[in-house]
Amino acid sequence: MSQYSIPKGTTFHWGAPAKPMPEERSRAVAELVANTPGIAEAYLPQCYAVGFIDPPAQVLVITLASGAELATVMQALGSGISRIFPPGEYLDILPGLDRGTLQTIRESGTQIYTGRAAIEARPWWKKVFSCADAKT
Repeated sequence: MSQYSIPKGTTFHWGAPAKPMPEERSRAVAELVANTPGIAEAYLPQCYAVGFIDPPAQVLVITLASGAELATVMQALGSGISRIFPPGEYLDILPGLDRGTLQTIRESGTQIYTGRAAIEARPWWKKVFSCADAKT
């Protein structure tokens, strides 16, 4: 698994994928995430970042549970992804994004996993009420 750093100030564009990966592959990624300790939330949005994720591609965005070690989680995900994707194909993994970016990704409708720690960390009113409860 190779790593690269994206310079501060790089503009990202996020959204639902125009051409999502095959359903069986996204299910396999979701299962991998669910079986990897230390992940609080995971998403498969489309991302575009000039010079880094260019052309736009579907990526795996994760948030870590409290106390989780990034290196351990990334190693587990990297080895698991190499078994899901055929040679020559890959999936960029982006951990620990700022709150504003994470909120944009949450609104993209691309969530594939919510861990127990993420649910327990929500304010009580978000545990009790959901969008389905809202009257239109």
